[in-house]
Amino acid sequence: MIPRIETLLRQWGGPLFGADSEAVESAVQVFAHWYSRLEPPVRRQLRALFEFGEWLPMTAGLRRPLSRLSAEALERLGVCVRDPYRATLMRLLKGLCGMAYLSSEPMARALGYPLLPHAEPEGTPRALVEVQTPAGSLTAEYDVVVVGSGAGGATLARRLAEHGYRVGVVEEGPLATLQDTTQPLLERARRFYRQNGFTMAFGMPPIFLPMGRTVGGTTVINSGTCFRTPRFVLERWEREFGLSALDPDLTDAYFEQIEAELHVAPVDDTVLGGNGAVVRLGAERLGWRHHPLFRPQQGCRGTGICAFICPRHAKLDMRLSMLPIAQQYGAAVWAHCRVTRVLIENGRAVGVEGTVLTPEGQPTPARFQFRARHVVLAGGAVATPVLLKRSGIRHPRIGRNLHLHPSVSVFAEMPEPVYGWRGVMQSYGVVEWVSEGTLIEATFPPLSVGYALHPLPFWGAEHRRLLERCAHLAAVGILSADFESEGRVYSSSFFTYHLSRRDAQRVQQGMIRAGQLFFAAGAEAVYSDIPGAECLRKPEELERWAAIDPRYLNLSAYHPGGTCCMGADPARCPVDVWGRVRGVQNLWVADASLIPTPTVVNPQITIMMLALHVADALHRTMS
Repeated sequence: MIPRIETLLRQWGGPLFGADSEAVESAVQVFAHWYSRLEPPVRRQLRALFEFGEWLPMTAGLRRPLSRLSAEALERLGVCVRDPYRATLMRLLKGLCGMAYLSSEPMARALGYPLLPHAEPEGTPRALVEVQTPAGSLTAEYDVVVVGSGAGGATLARRLAEHGYRVGVVEEGPLATLQDTTQPLLERARRFYRQNGFTMAFGMPPIFLPMGRTVGGTTVINSGTCFRTPRFVLERWEREFGLSALDPDLTDAYFEQIEAELHVAPVDDTVLGGNGAVVRLGAERLGWRHHPLFRPQQGCRGTGICAFICPRHAKLDMRLSMLPIAQQYGAAVWAHCRVTRVLIENGRAVGVEGTVLTPEGQPTPARFQFRARHVVLAGGAVATPVLLKRSGIRHPRIGRNLHLHPSVSVFAEMPEPVYGWRGVMQSYGVVEWVSEGTLIEATFPPLSVGYALHPLPFWGAEHRRLLERCAHLAAVGILSADFESEGRVYSSSFFTYHLSRRDAQRVQQGMIRAGQLFFAAGAEAVYSDIPGAECLRKPEELERWAAIDPRYLNLSAYHPGGTCCMGADPARCPVDVWGRVRGVQNLWVADASLIPTPTVVNPQITIMMLALHVADALHRTMS
């Protein structure tokens, strides 16, 4: 590990996290072990971050680099930096340090939260899909080859395999098993998240964008929340994009099939947890529309780590649902296989080729080629447009129209313990303003990993006090539709995003509503990490959040889509209304990149619905 990183971890330990010498040494070891196993590009990015941070104090009038500042000077620096660019840099450095400290056993013990929640399945665990990895170079033939095993790829593969077609599913990542749930959460993020969990949309503010890189795709590492596509969204797609085939009768039938297959049901009170109960209480007192969130689940016991591989196989992601059924009908699932190119001959897709990877995701000399009558790309809104362009397919809108689901967290300090880490991670929803593009969800990610994305505010003593009160903290995520904002995918690791002023105002208004919710539930204070507006103790103070510069927003985002937009207009949409890529025969798309506009709600079963739509069109073509 770079010496100055170690120095920074040691210097910030006591002042920022109230750590004793045991906790400091443990945090340094946690960070060093984790850092040493990151992918080389991620290590380079973090190294650059720390290098920039090293000289940050000199831009604030201090005469020493960051690693040589005293504890008092570090606290002054954190307070005095008030422009959005340097504040973002300080926030990232603080978040990385917090991730290390809150992933250490001494800190977890001192603060009273479980570092590694674990629960064995009762009886016989639900069967996982079985995967293959080529032992060397390989060539195989299928009727349909599907690139990607997430919500879209798995659902389409299951449908076509059920029709009797020979289907091959190709996945870049590894398979997560029950054995992996004995590993620390940081290790799970490193292995099963794309770029070790450090994917980011570049802009101001920058936006963390976690995505899965594993068999089952992002369904394995998401919260599992399921909403049907709102009717007003489908009507917009018909009106603006000519998607009249997605009529309500058809989509309702698709949704019923999906929900039955995944056992989608509302979160039960027994696993709602204190965090969900706080949100429900506030919504009841305010008269806002609200309900438990719907999830694909069986046997949930509320371990609270849904986004880091469910230890009970209770969250029915694609490894446990669509892929095993596809396999029962003869589909083959290949892991550790990175597709580099779609094979195109005489204007027709005839297969894919790529590189076999090691279990750690490193390329090997072995190559594979899977030939097929039809090729379906389902790698997601980032990977699919990159693969299309790499394969020589040209359309001016491929990779553009990137829509995200910008999200910001608001915390509340409650008078009684909440124990937010107990129960379902994302449990309860306030749906009063869905038609306006705002969804508030009770979300409390594991403290050690969630801190990296949504740091608690303050420096020094006040920050330590909040951490010591972590059992009293409740949290929500405000998901905002980006009706005007847009991004662009340039490569698998570089994409940009511009948050429009009006969409930013929607985020800020959502924060105010979340604050009202918490005060109605009895909160003593609400918190954000926006400089100058970190702690609000009265409802009338919430309007301060409306006046902030949106560049200060600490955003993460989920549900990327739109980069291979489907629709009737050839100039606007690279993919037609049935999922066929324009300009190439027998090449299809079945993932979130099809989604023309924001879904407003969590889109997992929207993606699955679109995959069934594409699968049925492909079946009609082949039969």
